[in-house]
Amino acid sequence: GLFGFPSERSQMSKLFNDIDTADVQLIFSSGNRIYAHKVIIAAKCPDLLPRPKVTPSKVGHPMELNFSARIHEASMKILLEFIYIGLVFINQELESDVKLLAKRCHMDIFLRLLVGKMPIWGSVPDIHNFSSALGSKGCSFA
Repeated sequence: GLFGFPSERSQMSKLFNDIDTADVQLIFSSGNRIYAHKVIIAAKCPDLLPRPKVTPSKVGHPMELNFSARIHEASMKILLEFIYIGLVFINQELESDVKLLAKRCHMDIFLRLLVGKMPIWGSVPDIHNFSSALGSKGCSFA
């Protein structure tokens, strides 16, 4: 099915899987890669980043995050598409994997849509709000 909130105003879709601007590579057991951005992952699914603190990548060399074969590449790509674009199409056979990832990433708005519930009345589903990536003194990523 189709899930999300289309937005013509967002420039985020241009950043999705963009090798030129990415500072993170998600590497799967197949060897395939998806390119992303630390600040976006930190704001939307911080559990994907290593603990205790993100260390700066070498200039021109994105941080590498390796995933085991238990993480389905297509499901992770759908999760990131929702983060960057706000609208995704999910094949029925991937829905349960995507639900699990959304739950583990605490992506409540996305999870609510995946289980067939409408957004809470009066709430504004701001999927492109990255304020959680900002510390009290400004951006915590240089």
